[in-house]
Amino acid sequence: GLIEQIALRTPYMQLLRDNNEVLERFIELLKENHFASELITAHPILLDELFIPQYFTAPPSVNEYSAMLQERLLRIEKDDLEAIMEELRLFKKIMVFRIALSDKAGKLPLMKISDALTFLAQAIVKQLLSLAWSQTAAKYGEPEGQSIDDPGLAIIGYGKLGGIELGYKSDLDMVFIRKQCEGMTNGERPVSVDLFYQRLVQRLLHLSTTKTIGGILYDLDMRLRPDGDTGLLISDVQSFEQYQLSRAWTWEHQALVRARPIAGSLNIINEFERIRTEILRSKRDDTKLKEDVVQMREKMRAHLDRTSDTLYDIKQGPGGMIDVEFISQYLLLRYAPVNEDMILWTDNVRILEECARLSIISEELKVTLINAYIDIRKIYHELSLADLPRLVSMQNRLEATYKVEQIWKEMFS
Repeated sequence: GLIEQIALRTPYMQLLRDNNEVLERFIELLKENHFASELITAHPILLDELFIPQYFTAPPSVNEYSAMLQERLLRIEKDDLEAIMEELRLFKKIMVFRIALSDKAGKLPLMKISDALTFLAQAIVKQLLSLAWSQTAAKYGEPEGQSIDDPGLAIIGYGKLGGIELGYKSDLDMVFIRKQCEGMTNGERPVSVDLFYQRLVQRLLHLSTTKTIGGILYDLDMRLRPDGDTGLLISDVQSFEQYQLSRAWTWEHQALVRARPIAGSLNIINEFERIRTEILRSKRDDTKLKEDVVQMREKMRAHLDRTSDTLYDIKQGPGGMIDVEFISQYLLLRYAPVNEDMILWTDNVRILEECARLSIISEELKVTLINAYIDIRKIYHELSLADLPRLVSMQNRLEATYKVEQIWKEMFS
């Protein structure tokens, strides 16, 4: 299918025939990279990236991604929603393709690859918020005192988005929080402020998850919001705080460890940071904390671990990715309350480095866990690019995962 698509474009065939360097780069890119093959088959224009390669020596910042996206959207009429949605999807594919080129060429270490994928997602989410606000406000008007520049809400990234650890096929875990206010919007068809924000979030979800010719933009996972699937799409600050203080389970506080604001009003972002800090620094009973962490881990493994006698699940298996993440979350929840100068990072590597700095764990333990985590995630990236499940043969199970499994047993015995 890929060859047929390229063959329809004579200039590409000529360039591949006449330029060995580009041809070799092309073949190297496709090797064990089903992800790139599918992208090029669907969008042969991506081959231009091979002829003028733009390998990153450092990932762009969120602002740089935003500027590039804004420049592309300026060419499209503001009311041409279909064209805007397709352009967003093409922009994401071009940027991810460039990141994959850098990855395959060995130009960027794993952490920088995840940085780039995360910064890209943040820039797109900010653009989605802006688009959703414009469309919702055009229909209903705006809440009093709020605007596209100060929408009165914040988008909180959880999971790999919050931890700056996105992979090529990661969905986005998000929670929406807004200021507490009542009244009606100021448009010709006014609605309650509550309804306005519900419609705003629904619009953002629609823009991202609707399947167009270019596919979906991102799958969005909202299950970490207060009360999960049964809760409102967006909570006000006071309700969110009360939920975290009085009703949230330990696993929800584990999730809060990896939560980070990615877009929205500064005052709401500051309120979220205050709540997060208060929760993470709340003193806990260590025995109960351990029991809760182990219980949730066992529940996840029972439902999600696909390890067998011959195959090892690098994400959910014993000593795998999730075990390292749970260890990091446990350490922060356990020791942040008794270490006032502990920095409340959201990513696992820096949490473990902080624990070593404060002598909570040994330098040797830190190195073992971080190296294992990075090596596991490298394999995870490779499997994602090859469009393979997160399983390896038991003979190829990393030695480091046995060490993590032992650390888990010692820490939670």
